[in-house]
Amino acid sequence: MPFKHFFVDLIFCGKKGGGLIMRFFLIFMCLSVTVSATHIIGGNFEIIQTSRNTYQIDLSIFRDCSKGDPDDPSDDPVSLQQSISIRVFDQKDNTLVQSLTLSRGGPSSISLGDKCYRPTNLCVEEYHFIGSITLADNSFGYIIAAQSCCRNFNVGNLSDPGLTGVTWSSHIPDPALAGQNSSPDLGSYPELGFLCVHNLRTIDLSAIDPDGDSLAYELVTPFTGPRGTPNNPDPYTPPPFNTITWLPGFSTSNSIPGTPPLTLDPITGLLSCNASQLGLYAFAYRVVEYRNGIRIGEIQRDLQLEVLTCNQEFDPVIFEPAQDEFVVSADGVLCFTVSVMDSNSADTLILSSSFSDAFSLLSAPPNSLSRTGIGSTSGTICWAPGCEGVSLSSEELTITLKATSLGCTEEVIVEKEISIRIEDIPEALTNELPNVFTPNNDDYNDLFTVAEVLGERHPCMEDVLVRVFNRWGNLVFESSASTLDWDGKYEGQDASQGVYYYTVEGRFGAVPFSFRHFLTLTR
Repeated sequence: MPFKHFFVDLIFCGKKGGGLIMRFFLIFMCLSVTVSATHIIGGNFEIIQTSRNTYQIDLSIFRDCSKGDPDDPSDDPVSLQQSISIRVFDQKDNTLVQSLTLSRGGPSSISLGDKCYRPTNLCVEEYHFIGSITLADNSFGYIIAAQSCCRNFNVGNLSDPGLTGVTWSSHIPDPALAGQNSSPDLGSYPELGFLCVHNLRTIDLSAIDPDGDSLAYELVTPFTGPRGTPNNPDPYTPPPFNTITWLPGFSTSNSIPGTPPLTLDPITGLLSCNASQLGLYAFAYRVVEYRNGIRIGEIQRDLQLEVLTCNQEFDPVIFEPAQDEFVVSADGVLCFTVSVMDSNSADTLILSSSFSDAFSLLSAPPNSLSRTGIGSTSGTICWAPGCEGVSLSSEELTITLKATSLGCTEEVIVEKEISIRIEDIPEALTNELPNVFTPNNDDYNDLFTVAEVLGERHPCMEDVLVRVFNRWGNLVFESSASTLDWDGKYEGQDASQGVYYYTVEGRFGAVPFSFRHFLTLTR
């Protein structure tokens, strides 16, 4: 059970101790047993100056309520005390100035969690002890404090937590301070008041100062308090208050271990931690007031946070296409599937795409995706660059895929860039041209038809000029029209059998090209 503490104080048996078996035996044999289980998990003051010398005091105490109603003996045998003593000390010499007793109000219940995760075994109740007090002018100011026993038995970073009390305190300036002064309002126990193991989380502990004073935040070592029981505590201790004893490995700067450990931003009051181990941990922080650059007051809050194994948000994954580079010929067509998945199957996924500006001027740019799904979605992008796209062959088309996950805590966006390169001339072009022809009038392979082949298969070919040369470099054929083919004759006579070479020049779209290839004539 989180936040739980069950400490058994055997009053009439003459001793506490023995092994586990002896403890249980004594519990059943003793005639009187006092159970101490206050489940206090933190709290703080709020001091409001209502006139020059009068103040309203509000002490908030946070208590674990996961076991039920603390006032119902059948549900929870120990209740939080009905009243608490408040002490006021002179800051000059820590002498006791005044004391008063405040009665308990509440509780109000705080349900912990966020849209993604609500721990079923965490529950916090907030109690308020409210009253008023009159204080004389005092240039040194006052310390207002309250103390109680006890902390939870299973706090994992304190030595002997079940016998460690707590002290809440606030420093207030001289009541005659110009403009008066009320303490910062720290708010209720944060609804996100838990940590998730191996997950960087941020908790907003920022305060509001009703007087507009500047605030600074710092982690401090918690104050300890009286031992004993809530209704029969040890005597009050005056300031300076004793601090708790950390277990080995823990400290004020490492109260909750992790990477980073528990850290408090001194300006924003944002608490962050990537906790590395499960457990319940106590810590404290101080909020200091500055007015015109002068420190005038402070308030200290004591808290406990549990590190849990939580349901976590994970980024969506664009798993198709697996590759991020493609090649397409200007007169070809490229299609690929885009698929995205979210490990949180209930999240809404929005898949979209955009492409680089230069290609938006084409008459047929790539199609843009706009898909929505729950947990996963997919779509297809196709692109036929066309002959006009050849002029952009020196550039790469960049398509940006964007997957937006509308999770339970926040909007998560993942992007992936796809690069597409346009071939200025198809790489397989020479393989499509004939390298042998037989002009023997058998109506089969009688003509060398380079220009026609290029025109039919590659409509982006323009202004094609074909020249055929014999092995001595003499031009034996030339054609610049797709309907003119070489019939194997030279100057009206059958050209001799053998190897010739030819050149092809022209424009592929707007890009000039030229290449040469060999041709064998046989009859």
